Amino acid sequence: MFKHTLSVLLLLAVAGLALPPSAPTYDFTVTILATHHPTYSQQILGLEYDEGYDELMFVSDTNNKIYACNPNNGVYLGDWDVHGSNGSGWGVCLDDTTNILANDTTSSSMWEFNGSNWSNFTNPCGSNGRGMDGNSYYTWAVDRSGGDHEIRRFLDDGTAIMNFNADEPGSDLTGLTVFPHDSKLWIMVTTENNSKFWFYEFDEPHNELDFIAEINTPSCSTSLGLAYAPSRDSFFWSYTYSSSYYITELDIDISQSNIEETTWGQLKAM
Repeated sequence: MFKHTLSVLLLLAVAGLALPPSAPTYDFTVTILATHHPTYSQQILGLEYDEGYDELMFVSDTNNKIYACNPNNGVYLGDWDVHGSNGSGWGVCLDDTTNILANDTTSSSMWEFNGSNWSNFTNPCGSNGRGMDGNSYYTWAVDRSGGDHEIRRFLDDGTAIMNFNADEPGSDLTGLTVFPHDSKLWIMVTTENNSKFWFYEFDEPHNELDFIAEINTPSCSTSLGLAYAPSRDSFFWSYTYSSSYYITELDIDISQSNIEETTWGQLKAM
């Protein structure tokens, strides 16, 4: 197999044709923009950024609420009670109609709030779903069941499910957000007890999720939720530090590293 590959590369070089590029690598620079400590909530789990209202939403299972706060300072703006049958919420996101979706870690229900009433449908992640994010007609979510460590994509009614392995982070997946990068859709995830961010690129033509990189988070005890704010081009991250809950806004600059071209001398040395 190696000889055949080398022969093709040599023929391309002799013919003066461009050699196949190597896979790109990326440099990440993380800058803390602001940190908030909303004391009106006893807990901060999943996050969502509401672009229409410039509000940051988060879940408190302890308070049985979804809160809205000012993303600039964390100041309280309002809240919604979760449905009474939602035994233990974690993730929250907006669907394509701006309805609120909230999962439940004690049942297989996904709860949907239209501004007046809650309804529910079957959550493709069952009771193992945690962080979620909406993208067009689809919802992306992490599933931390057993050893599967999967990222799932499904329509806003729970159908048309696609599953992707996420073996790199290992167990206890928590936060997830999606964001555009170089005209592609990227997915960023966290795990509860590992201080890292993991990045994937969605290869839509092939329906594959390609692992890109892992980077260290700022200092934390547990890592919980993620949200991307398009108008701010920044990320929000919820976590605990010394048993207190925080939200930090991050600027994450992602630049492609220089790709070394394969030279004729390198080919001869193979």
